[in-house]
Amino acid sequence: MAEQAFPEISAAITAALAEIAADPDPVHAYAMATALGLIGRELLDTARCARGVALGRLRVDQELTLAEVADVVRMSKSRASQLISGRAAG
Repeated sequence: MAEQAFPEISAAITAALAEIAADPDPVHAYAMATALGLIGRELLDTARCARGVALGRLRVDQELTLAEVADVVRMSKSRASQLISGRAAG
């Protein structure tokens, strides 16, 4: 299950930050921090897509309206629509 990987992901990020902080070469540290930022952006994009898929499944599997889906996950109907359609930013 994916939840089992979350502590490993968190530990990897913590280790990367420690390595960046300890790097004696500030140019290399900056490059590593930039790479970490790009990975973080990819992770956020992937999570956003996964949230949209999960909301879509919730809507179909439980035969809910968009408003009902939004209520179940406690977000606005507009935001739920954006996630489900894949148009969500940030």
